[in-house]
Amino acid sequence: KPELPKLIEAIYGIKAPAEPRDDLVSVFLTGVDGLNQPKGVRPSEQLRLNMTTPVTAKPDRLGVIAGDNQGYPNGRRLADDVIDISLRVVEGELRGNKTELGDGVDTNDVAFGDTFPYLALPASGSDTEPHDFARGGAQNASTDGVLARTAPVSAAVIGFAAMGFGLVGMSRRNRRHDSDTDVS
Repeated sequence: KPELPKLIEAIYGIKAPAEPRDDLVSVFLTGVDGLNQPKGVRPSEQLRLNMTTPVTAKPDRLGVIAGDNQGYPNGRRLADDVIDISLRVVEGELRGNKTELGDGVDTNDVAFGDTFPYLALPASGSDTEPHDFARGGAQNASTDGVLARTAPVSAAVIGFAAMGFGLVGMSRRNRRHDSDTDVS
């Protein structure tokens, strides 16, 4: 009895598929029979991958629901549109309810690289004018010279600070616990 289809129905008026939802159990808990479901499977939330699936000549961003058995939910490639696939499956795609649900993002804004880790650095999220047309169009915040040099350092400083505060909190909690259990 998944809650998400009911919320989508309440907000967007798209009728929720009838229950029980065995189709969701196969995609998200057991693997798809004949594709990536192992023998003697026990339901659990994990990404399953059948390595014997032949490599496809024309990968499709919608993976298995578009007939590309090498795509999500049979593992996950970088270009698989997991959000669109999951929304469509939740709304009954595997039961014949064809829908065009999606998040409106069909490709990455930055091309994949040729070497590991293949992904571009994340945008800073703090570019105050992401569409500054005076500079010749939309700019990726991570390509600005100063930001490209300082963003990783800033992230590291914030990470270490958060870790430090966590350790201080643990130390204080342990001292309180020790004094609470002191029987002298």
